[in-house]
Amino acid sequence: MFFSELFSAKKENPQTADLIALTSNELPELLTAESEKLSVLLIEDTLSDALLLQKSLARSTPEAFYIKHVVRLSDGIAELNQRKYDAVVLDLSLPDSQGLNSIETLRMHFPFIPIVVLTGLNDREIGLAAVQAGAQDYLVKNFSFSGEKIGTALQFAIRRQRLLLEIQIENSKNQYSADHDPLTDLPNRNLFRDRLCKSIALAKREKKQIAVAFVDLDGFKEVNDAFGHLIGDQLLSAAADRFQAAIRDSDTVARVGGDEFLFMLYDCKGSRDLSIIAKKLLGSFDEPFKVDGNKFKLSASIGISRFPDDAETMEDLISAADSAMYRAKELGKNRYRFHSPLLNVQQKSASAQAQTLARGLEQSEFEIHYQPCVDLKTGKTMAVQALPRWQNQQFGLMEAQDFISVAEESGLIVSLNEWILKTACAQLKNWHRQGESSLRLTLNLSKAQMSSKSSLKTILRILTEEQIDPGFLIIEVTELDIHDAYQRNVAFLNELSAAGVKIALDSLGTGFSSLANLKAFPLNYAKIDRSLIGYVHTQSEMKGISKALVDILKSLGIVTIAEGVENQQQIETLLQMDCDWGQGYFFCRPLPAEKLEFSVVESQLKKVGDL
Repeated sequence: MFFSELFSAKKENPQTADLIALTSNELPELLTAESEKLSVLLIEDTLSDALLLQKSLARSTPEAFYIKHVVRLSDGIAELNQRKYDAVVLDLSLPDSQGLNSIETLRMHFPFIPIVVLTGLNDREIGLAAVQAGAQDYLVKNFSFSGEKIGTALQFAIRRQRLLLEIQIENSKNQYSADHDPLTDLPNRNLFRDRLCKSIALAKREKKQIAVAFVDLDGFKEVNDAFGHLIGDQLLSAAADRFQAAIRDSDTVARVGGDEFLFMLYDCKGSRDLSIIAKKLLGSFDEPFKVDGNKFKLSASIGISRFPDDAETMEDLISAADSAMYRAKELGKNRYRFHSPLLNVQQKSASAQAQTLARGLEQSEFEIHYQPCVDLKTGKTMAVQALPRWQNQQFGLMEAQDFISVAEESGLIVSLNEWILKTACAQLKNWHRQGESSLRLTLNLSKAQMSSKSSLKTILRILTEEQIDPGFLIIEVTELDIHDAYQRNVAFLNELSAAGVKIALDSLGTGFSSLANLKAFPLNYAKIDRSLIGYVHTQSEMKGISKALVDILKSLGIVTIAEGVENQQQIETLLQMDCDWGQGYFFCRPLPAEKLEFSVVESQLKKVGDL
């Protein structure tokens, strides 16, 4: 039966629009068997007209129709709630409803039931208006009611309504498919953008706040590559279910890319509430995913932008959230970051960007935080990584990812890096005097520094001024930065190495270079990226890949450093793999020099050994 198919469509796609989102009482059961009677509800307050219509139908088609008569519209609505009818014959002049209002009321309660309107002899214009209002046909009252004509009108009304519903359902299904992701059944990018545009317009009128959260699953690509797309698709569907369970009814979550999701959070009260929502989203990944007999531990990186504080247009809000998400990844993943208001200002003016940064340097607003690299066997701090911070007068403490790109684009990166190196070397000298004589210093080297002819002289000059042996300085570079200008950059690194400075390859496992190229780099250290380390204790495949990397690096005489170490299970697995050093929140977050206590860092690893 047609309406049974409609109910099936409703069950499969509960969001297919109001057309399908109805209760069973709101849809008449259309009988297709010719031998069965069609049930008709007659709502007519004039008894003589009601009897005339019934008699006319009985004379011409006695077996075709079952007719139930009621006097009031309210009685008709009550009857339709009790029983399914195939059609309604409706008088427009009733004790409790008049004119086209009767059609509107009936349609409001039962939008898909066919309606044939009864009008007086001189009411043809009203009859036409009734059809325009949603009735399928109209009949003019007279004393020569033709049963055959009435029966034909009813049959036509039922069939016409059926055809209209078929078209509407097909259109709704097509529209639903166009607006939703086929894998997760979430809204897609197009529907998200449409809803966000409308919400921005509404928020402007109601003076509300909106937030957009850009979410990317950490390490999903590695899982997808290792286990295949079938497992990956099941993980994405499971992640989508958890996201939906974590948000409010007023919010929207959409899948907009492979493992990327966008959230629209309406009527947000401020950063504190958004932090609670973000933590809830992150917390939804605490429980491992179980797929095809395997357990997978995923996490997410979240970037958040706010309307109207960070941006006032749809495109700018999404772009700002996207940028904040990448900063969350750079910080170590499995965390959330708000869009920096400083960057929002700077996007409007490159000159203002340079002036703000230059002013910060002049006014000594920058400081350095240090994060230890720890020997996994002894717990001793072998090196500290210097990480710049900006104590901005307007926006508070800002991390490197909020201003390094600004420094590079404005040309101030040279001055900034010179200050970082000089300040960090001075601090290293103090630590050496305090008894940490074997402590090394690690610094990130930017693409701009590798391309600058004066960088080598500057580095060696500062080491000499601060009386630091070049062997205590470890310069970190990434695979991607080296390959941007391969020959030139390798030559620069060889010069650094020849001067005694040590070289570390950062984020190994995320680039695209061949492992054979490791021989071409003058490497002393290599940091295995956190995207691999995060799974070494839970997934045998990731452990195998990481172990192979460690073995290759050690065969080349390169010290191995695990990035993003966060728990004792990872430590135990890394020790089994014979990894040398570790760096991450398990040992210590980046801290100002005066707050960094090496004995406390060492005690963290001893706790693992005592277990």
